[in-house]
Amino acid sequence: MILTPAERLKQEIELPHQQRWLAAIERNANQLLRLINQLMDLSKIESGMMKLSLVRGNVEEIFTRLVHSFQIEAEQKGIQLSLSCHSLSSTYWFDVDKFERIAYNLLSNAIKFSHSGDQVQVSLSSQPPAHYTRHETDPGIYLTVADTALGIAPEVLPHIFDRFYQVDESHFKQGTGIGLSLVKELVELQLGFIEVASEQNRGTTFVVFLPYAAADQPLAETPAPEPLDLGISEEVQAHLLLVEDNA
Repeated sequence: MILTPAERLKQEIELPHQQRWLAAIERNANQLLRLINQLMDLSKIESGMMKLSLVRGNVEEIFTRLVHSFQIEAEQKGIQLSLSCHSLSSTYWFDVDKFERIAYNLLSNAIKFSHSGDQVQVSLSSQPPAHYTRHETDPGIYLTVADTALGIAPEVLPHIFDRFYQVDESHFKQGTGIGLSLVKELVELQLGFIEVASEQNRGTTFVVFLPYAAADQPLAETPAPEPLDLGISEEVQAHLLLVEDNA
């Protein structure tokens, strides 16, 4: 109701100041749409209606495409955005939509709260980063988003995954208090884990572990069951079938 008329107006008007107004309308409408979708996702999780939909796909390709979609915004803000992927299988079984939501929210936060001269480094690997404190017994992937922005105050850090939590002086003063809460919920829905480390004036690092199973080989086909030999003659079997049909 808002975005479509705005898109049409952008094609019709030419004055620069009107274009800027429309860009602001479009940006705010998209932000409102994301907020509504996040609230709906939280509601689904609370009611138990959020289900996993696993598909066999290339997680590195999807992640790379998502990171590249932030490149223009990072360049406009003077932020150095870098990506590394290593030790990954070619394909995994995973929920594409939920993986993208997790990665999008973390990367969006890092870009939003970084400034000119800051760095945002993102990585995807089957091996845990050196600073990851947990020992995972299951195989999976590790998604890391690290920035060199303002960092998070120690007294705030334990609460950043709380729903609607905001602190004016914190790293997240521009946020809605929903994104990180949703990230944690989506990670735990997939039996994963998220941890954060931060130091004021040095930056913040999020690490997400997701127990995705590698799917390099096609799934083995289940052989058809062998017919069961009951030792009954064909004549008796035909009689039994006739009785069953007439039952």
